[in-house]
Amino acid sequence: MSDEMNDEKAATRSKVRGRIGVDGAAPRWPRMRNLLIIAGDGVGVAVLIAALALIASHGSALDFMVAATGR
Repeated sequence: MSDEMNDEKAATRSKVRGRIGVDGAAPRWPRMRNLLIIAGDGVGVAVLIAALALIASHGSALDFMVAATGR
């Protein structure tokens, strides 16, 4: 019975090591993914702010369309 439990513990440890890494450090890809998501959100917000500022600087939608088409 104790051999069976030791085998289960060893299997669980190897699974955990595979997820965490051999030296105990967490893998860096999830962190990198999170940083890229945050950077992408920041760029998206900056583009939206720039678009709103451009639209607001021309007064109305008609003025914006006239300025955008150059007529």
